[in-house]
Amino acid sequence: MRSILIIIFGLFCIAGYSQNKIYSFYVQLSHYSEAPKFKSEGNLLIYKGTNLEEKSFFSNYKVIEFSQAFPSSRREDNLSIFQVSSYNKSLISDIIKSFPNLYLWAEDITDLTIESVSEVYTNDYGSSSPYANNGVAHLSNLDYIGAPFAWFYTKGSNDVLIGISEVGKVNINDDDLKDKSVILTPSPYQNYPYDYNDINTTHGTTVTGIAAAQGDNNYGITGVCPDCGVLITKAGLDGLLELAYAGAKVINVSWIFSAANQAPQTSNSIINEVHNKNVVIVAGAGNYNSYTYPGGVCYAVPASYDHVISVLSVNHKNDWSEEVEYWDWNNYGEISRFVKDMISPNVVTDYQGNGPLGLEYAHTTNDLVDICAPGYRIFRYGIWVEENVGEYQEAGGTSAAAPHVAGTVGLMFSINECLLADEVEDILQLTSMNLESIQGNEPFAGESGSGKLETGDAVEFTYEMKSDTGNALIDGQDFYRFDFNLAHINNKLTISNQTFRDKCTADFTAKNEIEVLTNTDLKPNADGYVDLKIDSAVQVCVGSGRPAGFAEKSSSIDKVSATNTKTKLYPNPNNGTFEISLAGDATGNVSIEVYDLYGKRVFADKGKLGNFTVAIPDLASGMYIVKLSGNNYLETIKFIKQ
Repeated sequence: MRSILIIIFGLFCIAGYSQNKIYSFYVQLSHYSEAPKFKSEGNLLIYKGTNLEEKSFFSNYKVIEFSQAFPSSRREDNLSIFQVSSYNKSLISDIIKSFPNLYLWAEDITDLTIESVSEVYTNDYGSSSPYANNGVAHLSNLDYIGAPFAWFYTKGSNDVLIGISEVGKVNINDDDLKDKSVILTPSPYQNYPYDYNDINTTHGTTVTGIAAAQGDNNYGITGVCPDCGVLITKAGLDGLLELAYAGAKVINVSWIFSAANQAPQTSNSIINEVHNKNVVIVAGAGNYNSYTYPGGVCYAVPASYDHVISVLSVNHKNDWSEEVEYWDWNNYGEISRFVKDMISPNVVTDYQGNGPLGLEYAHTTNDLVDICAPGYRIFRYGIWVEENVGEYQEAGGTSAAAPHVAGTVGLMFSINECLLADEVEDILQLTSMNLESIQGNEPFAGESGSGKLETGDAVEFTYEMKSDTGNALIDGQDFYRFDFNLAHINNKLTISNQTFRDKCTADFTAKNEIEVLTNTDLKPNADGYVDLKIDSAVQVCVGSGRPAGFAEKSSSIDKVSATNTKTKLYPNPNNGTFEISLAGDATGNVSIEVYDLYGKRVFADKGKLGNFTVAIPDLASGMYIVKLSGNNYLETIKFIKQ
């Protein structure tokens, strides 16, 4: 059973025109300040500027929308991209021809959609016991990735925020989410009536729960990073920017663009801006099978972009030696279902290298997948929440696989906040378990990333890499592709029973020692290399908390100041009255909004500059979120009212 949510950009119900198609596109102006000014008359926008040429031009078109596409950006080039919707298709090309110096390019996004990455198997394959200890589900998915081992080092930090970019509703009133989650901008489905048969009302709660459901509270489930905080916003590119500038260290994307599998070219620019904030983006690879996808291999986006960790599903429950589900497949004999470490949910029981492997049932495999995580038969926590301790159901899809990785990244940043986004991806892959060498996974070689997520090993490696007495271990993998670069190993690196070959590159720098043990094969070809270096000057964190040598990338037209980037709120905790000292990049007037943890706005003011006092003495005790916004500026700060 497949349940798919489609959100169509620019699709509005316009009285009197609903029978006509609406055309939408992105257009970049030479500068956002040059954008034409409109006023609303009924359901249309009417030009109200003073330029007679523009006035004459727009009088020929029925314009529905003309607004900044990415208002959360702090880069002038991205702020200058506008989304335009009209009943006139020709507006897309005519505006470029008429004003070539003002409108630099336009991109048609009329048929662009976003859909959730959720292929749901509900009550189709039996059930497991709904209770384990004081929880409501056997969390064998967390056992499989070694999460309990990671918790020896950390269960996360509420200063590390996991961003959830979500098409559906997230129920932050649930006990596992309510004291740690803030909704920045709700999805269109956030306030819909609860209907557990509608994935839009359960998808986001399940995804968020896998990543960060609170532990040790005798309720519900435990997420991978149980003590991490959560920021939630709508799906889409601007949502990624909003989360990055609001302080998220890692962003989970359990949706894909769907328009002949094409996303707007502007996606690259937005992804790069988020990456340059040193924020990790984790995305589900998709549920469309590459072996049956029209036109060949499927590349879902944004998962397939550079600077995005693409996550594929792998089975996590049953060993070959255990009793598993069987069924007959034509003349090939028994088929085992949902066997641990298999990429496909269906594998020939007596597999000898031939016969059907259920390729058409695997989720999206391709050469741009980075890693695998549990994505079959995962407890549908959202169903349980909406049914008020009700029905136990399981789900499958890379929507569920991605938050396992996002939660792991949250644990890693809780150990070392100075990690670079690229280092995070390298550590995840270097500590993963090889799946290609396992019988039954041969057809997916080169299309299933580095292997299976090992949360415990990744967190341990992060700890050892940071410690001045640590010994970070790379062990038991066979890499013939991928590029690795770790330059901030604070003591010792050990490489054991390891292969780096073919076009793989491995560039490692340790402060004191690198030891290469037996059964290690370092044989890259002409397209690869291995470079091992000792540098006594290695530092883990310098200056503002970034690793040595880190500098946030910027374009030639990025004019955001890099100085005094921290806004201060004090005292904290307080009695409802506090001071705010704005960051140096908060130029011009700033608006302030205060929200409780249920997403309700309890205070708002605007026109603030520099340092100012906020007095809200009637607030109930608890944690609150301050949202500050202005020209090229967005920041959120937590405070506690005593």
